[in-house]
Amino acid sequence: FLNFHTEDPLQKDKIYKKLCLKKNTYTILILTNLAFDTTVLTKKTNYIFKSHFDWLKKTISFLAPKLNCNIIIRPHPAEKLTNCNMSCEQYIYNLFNKLSDNFVVLPSQTSINTYGLIDISDLGLVYSSDIGWEMVLKNKPVISGGMGAAWGKNIQYDPKDLNDYFNKINLFINKKNFKLPDTRKRNALKFMQFYMEDIPKAFPFPLF
Repeated sequence: FLNFHTEDPLQKDKIYKKLCLKKNTYTILILTNLAFDTTVLTKKTNYIFKSHFDWLKKTISFLAPKLNCNIIIRPHPAEKLTNCNMSCEQYIYNLFNKLSDNFVVLPSQTSINTYGLIDISDLGLVYSSDIGWEMVLKNKPVISGGMGAAWGKNIQYDPKDLNDYFNKINLFINKKNFKLPDTRKRNALKFMQFYMEDIPKAFPFPLF
Protein backbone atom coordinates (compact mmCIF):
# COMPACT_ATOMS: atom_id res chain seq x y z
CA PHE A 1 0.00 0.00 0.00
CA LEU A 2 1.39 3.37 -1.00
CA ASN A 3 0.15 6.62 0.50
CA PHE A 4 0.67 9.20 -2.21
CA HIS A 5 -0.79 12.09 -0.22
CA THR A 6 1.15 13.63 2.64
CA GLU A 7 -1.40 16.37 3.35
CA ASP A 8 -5.17 16.50 3.75
CA PRO A 9 -7.20 18.22 1.02
CA LEU A 10 -6.88 22.00 1.23
CA GLN A 11 -9.87 24.28 1.52
CA LYS A 12 -11.03 25.61 -1.83
CA ASP A 13 -9.93 29.21 -1.18
CA LYS A 14 -6.43 28.04 -0.29
CA ILE A 15 -6.11 26.05 -3.51
CA TYR A 16 -7.28 29.00 -5.61
CA LYS A 17 -4.71 31.21 -3.92
CA LYS A 18 -1.86 28.69 -4.02
CA LEU A 19 -2.35 27.93 -7.73
CA CYS A 20 -3.27 31.52 -8.71
CA LEU A 21 -6.56 30.33 -10.19
CA LYS A 22 -9.42 32.60 -11.18
CA LYS A 23 -12.48 32.11 -9.01
CA ASN A 24 -15.89 31.61 -10.59
CA THR A 25 -14.17 30.18 -13.67
CA TYR A 26 -14.86 26.78 -15.23
CA THR A 27 -12.12 24.45 -14.01
CA ILE A 28 -10.91 21.35 -15.84
CA LEU A 29 -8.73 18.80 -14.06
CA ILE A 30 -6.56 16.51 -16.21
CA LEU A 31 -5.42 13.44 -14.28
CA THR A 32 -2.81 11.37 -16.07
CA ASN A 33 -1.81 7.75 -15.80
CA LEU A 34 1.70 6.74 -14.91
CA ALA A 35 3.85 7.32 -17.98
CA PHE A 36 5.14 3.74 -17.74
CA ASP A 37 1.84 2.10 -16.76
CA THR A 38 1.54 -1.12 -18.78
CA THR A 39 -2.26 -0.77 -18.87
CA VAL A 40 -1.94 2.17 -21.28
CA LEU A 41 0.11 0.12 -23.75
CA THR A 42 -2.63 -2.24 -24.88
CA LYS A 43 -4.54 -1.82 -28.12
CA LYS A 44 -7.82 -2.13 -26.21
CA THR A 45 -7.03 0.89 -24.02
CA ASN A 46 -5.86 3.00 -26.96
CA TYR A 47 -9.07 2.78 -28.96
CA ILE A 48 -9.23 6.51 -29.81
CA PHE A 49 -5.71 7.82 -29.31
CA LYS A 50 -2.45 6.25 -30.39
CA SER A 51 -1.15 6.34 -26.83
CA HIS A 52 -1.49 7.95 -23.42
CA PHE A 53 0.97 10.66 -24.49
CA ASP A 54 -0.98 11.21 -27.73
CA TRP A 55 -4.11 11.77 -25.61
CA LEU A 56 -2.27 14.25 -23.41
CA LYS A 57 -0.84 16.16 -26.39
CA LYS A 58 -4.13 16.41 -28.29
CA THR A 59 -6.12 17.29 -25.17
CA ILE A 60 -3.78 20.14 -24.23
CA SER A 61 -3.70 21.39 -27.84
CA PHE A 62 -7.50 21.37 -27.95
CA LEU A 63 -7.80 23.23 -24.64
CA ALA A 64 -5.03 25.77 -25.33
CA PRO A 65 -7.36 28.38 -26.94
CA LYS A 66 -9.90 28.13 -24.11
CA LEU A 67 -8.62 31.04 -22.05
CA ASN A 68 -11.92 31.25 -20.16
CA CYS A 69 -11.13 28.02 -18.26
CA ASN A 70 -8.77 27.09 -15.45
CA ILE A 71 -6.89 23.99 -16.59
CA ILE A 72 -4.99 21.95 -13.99
CA ILE A 73 -2.77 19.05 -15.03
CA ARG A 74 -1.98 16.68 -12.20
CA PRO A 75 0.57 13.96 -13.13
CA HIS A 76 0.24 10.66 -11.33
CA PRO A 77 1.89 11.01 -7.88
CA ALA A 78 3.70 7.68 -8.25
CA GLU A 79 6.00 9.24 -10.86
CA LYS A 80 7.99 10.75 -8.00
CA LEU A 81 8.88 7.25 -6.77
CA THR A 82 10.84 6.33 -9.89
CA ASN A 83 13.47 7.76 -12.18
CA CYS A 84 11.56 7.20 -15.40
CA ASN A 85 13.12 8.77 -18.49
CA MET A 86 9.95 10.60 -19.51
CA SER A 87 7.45 11.77 -16.92
CA CYS A 88 4.22 13.45 -17.96
CA GLU A 89 5.50 16.74 -16.57
CA GLN A 90 8.69 16.49 -18.66
CA TYR A 91 6.70 15.48 -21.73
CA ILE A 92 4.45 18.54 -21.45
CA TYR A 93 7.32 21.00 -21.05
CA ASN A 94 9.27 19.39 -23.89
CA LEU A 95 6.29 19.58 -26.22
CA PHE A 96 4.87 22.99 -25.33
CA ASN A 97 7.32 25.87 -25.02
CA LYS A 98 4.88 28.02 -23.08
CA LEU A 99 1.31 27.43 -22.05
CA SER A 100 -1.00 30.33 -21.23
CA ASP A 101 -1.43 31.47 -17.65
CA ASN A 102 -4.72 29.61 -17.23
CA PHE A 103 -2.77 26.31 -17.33
CA VAL A 104 -1.27 24.92 -14.12
CA VAL A 105 1.05 21.93 -14.53
CA LEU A 106 1.77 20.47 -11.13
CA PRO A 107 4.91 18.44 -10.40
CA SER A 108 4.27 14.82 -9.50
CA GLN A 109 5.76 15.45 -6.04
CA THR A 110 3.35 18.28 -5.22
CA SER A 111 2.00 18.22 -1.69
CA ILE A 112 -1.42 19.39 -2.89
CA ASN A 113 -3.90 16.59 -2.31
CA THR A 114 -5.60 15.37 -5.51
CA TYR A 115 -8.98 15.13 -3.80
CA GLY A 116 -8.82 18.83 -2.96
CA LEU A 117 -8.24 19.52 -6.66
CA ILE A 118 -11.30 17.43 -7.47
CA ASP A 119 -13.37 19.53 -5.07
CA ILE A 120 -12.66 22.76 -7.00
CA SER A 121 -13.06 21.19 -10.44
CA ASP A 122 -16.09 21.20 -12.73
CA LEU A 123 -14.87 18.50 -15.15
CA GLY A 124 -12.35 15.69 -15.04
CA LEU A 125 -10.39 14.32 -18.00
CA VAL A 126 -8.68 10.97 -17.54
CA TYR A 127 -7.18 8.32 -19.78
CA SER A 128 -7.77 4.98 -18.04
CA SER A 129 -6.92 5.77 -14.43
CA ASP A 130 -9.12 4.67 -11.52
CA ILE A 131 -9.24 8.26 -10.31
CA GLY A 132 -11.92 8.79 -12.99
CA TRP A 133 -14.59 6.74 -11.24
CA GLU A 134 -13.42 8.09 -7.89
CA MET A 135 -14.10 11.59 -9.18
CA VAL A 136 -17.61 10.54 -10.18
CA LEU A 137 -18.14 9.45 -6.56
CA LYS A 138 -17.56 13.11 -5.68
CA ASN A 139 -20.34 14.15 -8.08
CA LYS A 140 -18.05 15.40 -10.84
CA PRO A 141 -18.49 14.53 -14.53
CA VAL A 142 -15.52 12.74 -16.07
CA ILE A 143 -14.63 12.11 -19.72
CA SER A 144 -12.36 9.16 -20.45
CA GLY A 145 -9.84 9.14 -23.27
CA GLY A 146 -8.91 5.46 -22.98
CA MET A 147 -10.66 2.22 -22.18
CA GLY A 148 -10.03 1.63 -18.48
CA ALA A 149 -11.66 -0.67 -15.95
CA ALA A 150 -14.72 1.56 -15.52
CA TRP A 151 -15.25 2.11 -19.25
CA GLY A 152 -18.68 1.29 -20.70
CA LYS A 153 -20.42 1.07 -17.32
CA ASN A 154 -22.34 4.36 -17.46
CA ILE A 155 -20.03 5.90 -14.86
CA GLN A 156 -17.74 8.18 -16.84
CA TYR A 157 -18.63 9.72 -20.19
CA ASP A 158 -16.96 7.41 -22.71
CA PRO A 159 -16.63 8.89 -26.22
CA LYS A 160 -16.96 6.69 -29.28
CA ASP A 161 -14.33 8.53 -31.35
CA LEU A 162 -12.07 11.59 -31.39
CA ASN A 163 -14.75 14.05 -32.51
CA ASP A 164 -17.09 12.77 -29.81
CA TYR A 165 -14.33 13.25 -27.21
CA PHE A 166 -13.82 16.90 -28.12
CA ASN A 167 -17.56 17.51 -28.51
CA LYS A 168 -18.16 16.18 -25.01
CA ILE A 169 -15.56 18.57 -23.59
CA ASN A 170 -17.23 21.51 -25.33
CA LEU A 171 -20.64 20.34 -24.16
CA PHE A 172 -19.62 20.39 -20.50
CA ILE A 173 -17.81 23.73 -20.77
CA ASN A 174 -20.99 25.24 -22.19
CA LYS A 175 -23.16 23.55 -19.54
CA LYS A 176 -22.34 25.60 -16.48
CA ASN A 177 -23.57 24.18 -13.16
CA PHE A 178 -24.06 20.72 -14.66
CA LYS A 179 -25.54 18.24 -12.19
CA LEU A 180 -24.26 14.70 -12.49
CA PRO A 181 -27.11 12.17 -12.81
CA ASP A 182 -27.58 10.07 -9.68
CA THR A 183 -27.39 6.89 -11.76
CA ARG A 184 -23.74 7.52 -12.60
CA LYS A 185 -22.77 7.93 -8.95
CA ARG A 186 -24.75 4.82 -8.01
CA ASN A 187 -22.98 2.88 -10.75
CA ALA A 188 -19.64 4.17 -9.45
CA LEU A 189 -20.52 2.99 -5.94
CA LYS A 190 -21.45 -0.47 -7.26
CA PHE A 191 -18.23 -0.59 -9.28
CA MET A 192 -16.16 0.38 -6.25
CA GLN A 193 -17.72 -2.43 -4.21
CA PHE A 194 -17.10 -4.97 -6.97
CA TYR A 195 -13.62 -3.71 -7.91
CA MET A 196 -12.24 -3.06 -4.43
CA GLU A 197 -14.08 -5.60 -2.27
CA ASP A 198 -15.51 -8.50 -4.30
CA ILE A 199 -12.71 -9.13 -6.81
CA PRO A 200 -9.57 -8.93 -4.59
CA LYS A 201 -8.72 -12.17 -2.82
CA ALA A 202 -6.42 -12.73 0.14
CA PHE A 203 -2.94 -14.01 -0.73
CA PRO A 204 -1.75 -16.73 -0.59
CA PHE A 205 -4.76 -18.17 -2.33
CA PRO A 206 -6.27 -21.29 -0.74
CA LEU A 207 -5.73 -24.32 -3.01
CA PHE A 208 -8.51 -26.48 -1.53
